[in-house]
Amino acid sequence: MSGPTTINGPVNDGGTDEGLIRTTLFRNLAALFDKLESTSSSKAMIAALARFLPTLSPEEVQMTAYLLAGRIGPSFSAPEIGIGQIFAVRAVAEASKQTIEHVKKLVVKLGDVGSAAEALISPRASRLTIARVFGELSAIAYAKGSGAQQTKVQRLAALLGQASGPEAKYIIRAAQGTHRIGVGELTFLYALARAFAGKGDSKAALDKAYNVLSDLGEVAYRAARYGLKSLKRVKPVPGIPVRMMLATRVEDLDEVSLHIPGEMFVEYKYDGERVQFHRNARGEVHAFSRRLEDITHQYPEVTTALHAALGATTAIVEGEVVAIDQRTGKLQPFQQLMRRKRKHDIARYQYEIPVALFLFDLLFLNGKSLLAKPLIERKELLQRHIQAGRIVRIGRHPHS
Repeated sequence: MSGPTTINGPVNDGGTDEGLIRTTLFRNLAALFDKLESTSSSKAMIAALARFLPTLSPEEVQMTAYLLAGRIGPSFSAPEIGIGQIFAVRAVAEASKQTIEHVKKLVVKLGDVGSAAEALISPRASRLTIARVFGELSAIAYAKGSGAQQTKVQRLAALLGQASGPEAKYIIRAAQGTHRIGVGELTFLYALARAFAGKGDSKAALDKAYNVLSDLGEVAYRAARYGLKSLKRVKPVPGIPVRMMLATRVEDLDEVSLHIPGEMFVEYKYDGERVQFHRNARGEVHAFSRRLEDITHQYPEVTTALHAALGATTAIVEGEVVAIDQRTGKLQPFQQLMRRKRKHDIARYQYEIPVALFLFDLLFLNGKSLLAKPLIERKELLQRHIQAGRIVRIGRHPHS
């Protein structure tokens, strides 16, 4: 099983050996992006993607999934490419040998830096490959330290200097994360199903794998490399957030039975932040937000307390972090907790705004996925493997 966000294999100069990245020209992908941008029909988008994706290597399928999102990996582990408007304009000016003012005027006229790049970059027979473009954008994203922004601009300008106009448009848009293509996650999953299975029910396996891995590029890679059957064996991995199931509002309680037939739980709703905590085999505890962001730094006292309270070598638990009045012990409103959303002065706000974690679900325990088990069983296991205390608590429900 390959690791998420891993792009394996050297660029292949023409061979088709299994596992090697093919040298598909980036202009082919740019042409696909043009086609996708020019239609608002999701059916047409799915059909175009389904025809194109099987012509790529599994690694290129993965790269395409990321580039469509304007990223070089999943949000929970890969940085954004990080090119702002000013720096994108500078890169286009350098690559096209135009003044910055001239590029700015064209951006105003055409609507975005990508379109300006397409108009200014000289026509050329580009030999850029998908892998080369992706590799350069990755290097730009990971550039750090003193002078990092200048390094990003220089590398982007050098890449644009090898591109054709249409390629430059989508390179810039990917670097800025401002694609106008309109291919959402569901559209891409439908295209994967059609491209690598051809059956309508195959999307269910893709949906499940995506919910568990939270990484569209990794799901795309596995579908292209190993087939849809491999996705049915996907299980959670501590350190990789599982997409959280969100609530749906109803106007009347009678509507609930229409959506959830049979027996159901009614639980207390805590006015806090939903957080998923992971404990890996090294004993490290990480916290992820509902948007799959790593927020471990926000709640150091919670991760420490959970490390002590959790009787398991590996686990994934979900709960609600709630602000607590340190004098009365009463729960505080969400607005109070949001003052903890910071990267600095953590110790100060840890003291000023103490919190408690109310756990309500257990998704993974000691190397085994619990996702297929009934909720009542997961809650019973949670009770058995958590030593509740002042900070880590078990959320209340009718069966507790």
